[in-house]
Amino acid sequence: PAISLLHRYADREDTGCTAAIIRQFFEAFPQGLTQVDGLGFTPLHAILMGSAECEADLFKWIADQCPSNMLKRNSRGCTPLHIACRSLARHRGYNSRSEICKYLIEQCPESVRIPDNDQCLPIHRLLRHCEHRLVKEVVVCLLRAYPESFDIATSGIRVPSSFPFIRRIKPLLDEERE
Repeated sequence: PAISLLHRYADREDTGCTAAIIRQFFEAFPQGLTQVDGLGFTPLHAILMGSAECEADLFKWIADQCPSNMLKRNSRGCTPLHIACRSLARHRGYNSRSEICKYLIEQCPESVRIPDNDQCLPIHRLLRHCEHRLVKEVVVCLLRAYPESFDIATSGIRVPSSFPFIRRIKPLLDEERE
């Protein structure tokens, strides 16, 4: 029931499900925070899957209640950071999506190094959208957390260093690290 409720929240244009309802539900039913559906989705995966903007404060609250979910992988090998990056790529105008990505990078830095079943890192989910300011901010955070990802290629997606924005920012990040 927890995952189903979060899917309704994520597509709430049709349901009217609010952040307050979600929080009340989990306060009354905290074991719902550890539920996993048949596709391996945790509450952190499910809340990011819809077309509606996810409230960053609600996401952070759920993550703080069950931090181990930040590293859980669904059946496609995606962590919540993979889903958040993919969601940011699709919904570039949603400031909360970039805030959620940054939160996950900060709170769970090891998640930037986890490839999904297609061997894609979270950064690979954003590379084709580096013309957008919010995406650029998250890409910089990902490169700071995992500088080696600059040269990691995956099937179907060029190596990050082949993208002009990445080539421009890399020397600055190297200088910053030194």
